[in-house]
Amino acid sequence: MRIDEKLPLRDQILLMEGQPEDYSTLARTMAKSSKSVGLFRKMEINSGGIGFCMARLWKGEAGAMILSPSFEAPWDLNPAIGICRQMGFMFLDITPDGLAEPKNIGSATETVYRPHELLILHGSRFAEFAAWHTAALDMQRALPKIDLRSDNASPYRGNITTTEK
Repeated sequence: MRIDEKLPLRDQILLMEGQPEDYSTLARTMAKSSKSVGLFRKMEINSGGIGFCMARLWKGEAGAMILSPSFEAPWDLNPAIGICRQMGFMFLDITPDGLAEPKNIGSATETVYRPHELLILHGSRFAEFAAWHTAALDMQRALPKIDLRSDNASPYRGNITTTEK
């Protein structure tokens, strides 16, 4: 198994566990195949277990994988984490506010709940991801926000605010 460290993410696929609409804004944006917005050539929804999906990463069939928040059992994730580390993969927590923070995952001894989405990608692609992520956050901050929680808000009328100062 070998990762092509020169193949950009733009030419690879993103694996996801479920429908994109069930994911954060950052994950959905990453999954878009539009060259001006998304990071990957296309997105595929996993239909197998964690080991099968990880094997696709290790073989270079996919550029990255996003796991949705879930309970993780040590017998499912520990072997995959060890192989990922050995092969140079990174783990990043995708927080609700759109940040992607590197995560040092240790070996679990009991079933634990992971509250954030988890992005897994090869370390050789981190700089490419970080540049895209910075641009995506800048673009998101520049867009007007519609507050649908206001009393007079509807899908067609709401309080529009911008994050610019």
